[in-house]
Amino acid sequence: MSKKPEWEGENYERFRERVFGTPYEVFHDGAGVRGSMDRTPEEAEHTRKMLTEGVELQDHAAVIGWREFDAEAGVKILKPMVKTATADQFIAELVRFLQKYDKNESAADKKAREELLNKVIQRAGSYGSLSALMTSGEMPNKKIVESLLEKVATSDGYLVRYHAANALIRMVKGKKAEIYDHKTLFRGIISSLDDDNKELPVSDEDRERFAKAAKKLRGMVKRRWPMIKLKERFKRS
Repeated sequence: MSKKPEWEGENYERFRERVFGTPYEVFHDGAGVRGSMDRTPEEAEHTRKMLTEGVELQDHAAVIGWREFDAEAGVKILKPMVKTATADQFIAELVRFLQKYDKNESAADKKAREELLNKVIQRAGSYGSLSALMTSGEMPNKKIVESLLEKVATSDGYLVRYHAANALIRMVKGKKAEIYDHKTLFRGIISSLDDDNKELPVSDEDRERFAKAAKKLRGMVKRRWPMIKLKERFKRS
């Protein structure tokens, strides 16, 4: 008697854990493909159904699954989600995926995709929205740049300032650039610490320092992308 395939009868939760890893692994190591998806035509059809369900659930792992399984088909499934997606980490992966694989993207499609990402950047604070900050380094768009500069200048959260600054430095220096390699800028965005190396509440002096770092980053972006007309001032939070 032949052995029952491991995928047969599984729901999306079990599929996700088999293919992408446990919730712990996905959170700490990322949603890489760890299990099989298409060893047989029957398994491939099952995978197609599961990934489609994952998109409906706005699971970011499903976006990665489409990338590895069938990116062309994934575009057809994922593109309509630009109008309805609300989950920050899903949006980050969705925008990254469509930027790379949507070969028929119109100017209107591109604008909608970038505006969706920008909304997540503006509310950045959660883990998922930090993923959006990381994604935005690949998109030198006026609204996105302004939102990133605003986060560097005014955010109380160190990780928000860090990833926003990192996205900007990558727009200028390339996708492998890191803000901590630019010592003056990095010192401009880090938090103040007490004698026990614990983060202190943000002070007015800190805010001045953040704003100066943002100003330097703005100048770097303007020199690299002169066609982007940026605002000269930041709002105070």
